[in-house]
Amino acid sequence: MICDMMITGFHTSHRWGTYYTFMCGFRDCYFSRCYNGMEVPEAFYNFGEDMRYENCVFGNMENYAFWIKGGGEFTLEGVKTDFVGRHMLRIGPLSPVEFKYVSGHIEGIQGRTVFKDATQSYSQSTVLIGKAVKRDVRRTLAGLSAEYYGIYQEYECPSSIYGQSLKVTDESHTSGRAGIKPCTPYPTLAGPPGNTGVYLKTPRGIDLRTPFPNSYSDACSNRINRVLGFTELSTGDVGNDLLSTDYAWAALKTGNAKCRYGTMADADPDGYMPFIIELTDPSEVVQLFCTNEAKAGTSLELIWGTASICIADAVGDVMVSSVMACYLRNSVRVTQDADTKVFTATSTPIRRTFSESAAINMTTQRQGMPITSADYQAMLPQAASNYWQGNDFIQAGLKFTGFTGRIYVTRPYWYLP
Repeated sequence: MICDMMITGFHTSHRWGTYYTFMCGFRDCYFSRCYNGMEVPEAFYNFGEDMRYENCVFGNMENYAFWIKGGGEFTLEGVKTDFVGRHMLRIGPLSPVEFKYVSGHIEGIQGRTVFKDATQSYSQSTVLIGKAVKRDVRRTLAGLSAEYYGIYQEYECPSSIYGQSLKVTDESHTSGRAGIKPCTPYPTLAGPPGNTGVYLKTPRGIDLRTPFPNSYSDACSNRINRVLGFTELSTGDVGNDLLSTDYAWAALKTGNAKCRYGTMADADPDGYMPFIIELTDPSEVVQLFCTNEAKAGTSLELIWGTASICIADAVGDVMVSSVMACYLRNSVRVTQDADTKVFTATSTPIRRTFSESAAINMTTQRQGMPITSADYQAMLPQAASNYWQGNDFIQAGLKFTGFTGRIYVTRPYWYLP
């Protein structure tokens, strides 16, 4: 164990020798103003068992705090990482590293918290950020006069033929995010839907602020809607029967409001076709639902909703809220055929309530952000509560009102915390 050392001003504060090197560590050491904090070369043999950092500081690193090309098992306890010019942890394409950040503090990461290069083998990297880690998510974004505390892509691993090669469990306590306007079209910690190389779990832990969704990926997403969009087979107006099994989406409309499927000509930068919602009066309402039945669990449990929304062709305040349709028990109607005397029974679920979250003003949500009305912006997630007596099933939706003109909605996302 190397103790009480300060290393400042080098390209890399220390680089591990990776042959017959194991059960080593640093305690009470300070690494600062280097290009990289530490580095592990790619080739290794009999290396890396029980490597530890205890009560150390990695501060003001220009590039990466940890650059692990090879393998090893690293445990960090009481470690403080404060300002990194790019990614906190970068992992090489062949690395099978196990990296456990058990306790400490993370702050000022300008890139990804964890980034793994496009994998070139079936080696899987595993990262744990524990409950005793306090994270300050502030970062500098171009065009913002103040530091940004909002949702941002934290984890990245390009997709490959080798599947999800970066496995991350993030239980950290993250401050500052709740109520911060998103400066991104993606409300998820894994960023865009194309980031499929990351398997991300985010247990609620002790962070009781807005629980942002983890990922769009079908392999690990915590969303309850089975689809994010629709195909070119869906055209025209969105149907209005929430209990239909013929389509995945339904829309309830008032007045002259419209909700229709967009086309590939309307697709967002990620290739998702939008739902196009049109209102002729600010008092009109469209409620867009995913028709698959979900279970919200115990009474008063919250369901969270978000989406990416473009308001380029809207006038007024675009108000969006999360809604939940709750069904409990059924009504049964029995009829008898006068000729055959055969009884026929039909059972219809009883919709007990529509619950609704606080509304988000997507018009003012852009103010002060380097994002225009022509851009897609993530809706700050909002929560609706379950029916107080519980439910047999629920259907999740989003409510739109308050404007005239047209908005575009892609990737509606509903999830349980």
